[in-house]
Amino acid sequence: MTRAKTANPALAAVASQQKSVKRLEKGVADYLGRAYDPILEKHIGKRVVLEITTVDGEAKEYVGIFKEYSSQFLQVMDVSYLDGDQTRLCDIIAPRAHATIRHGAEVSQRR
Repeated sequence: MTRAKTANPALAAVASQQKSVKRLEKGVADYLGRAYDPILEKHIGKRVVLEITTVDGEAKEYVGIFKEYSSQFLQVMDVSYLDGDQTRLCDIIAPRAHATIRHGAEVSQRR
């Protein structure tokens, strides 16, 4: 291959471009691999439990409809959120580093 590159400069250019393309493919695959989640995909539009871990290590659970996600966030809508003495219906966007989606909207007993 080395002799072919010196004999034909076009092959040398293609080989150097190929390294750049491979780096780009790896970067895109890494990004998409973290963003797309087939397990989460099947829960979009369904009632789920959003579990958020607080800074104190406590797990809080919220039931709502799973709207969308990205590589960094989860969004659940129509969540009943207790605000003082009032219950409000709201959307929650939580960082994936501190939140998970559970299916079936089954709230555990550890409140």
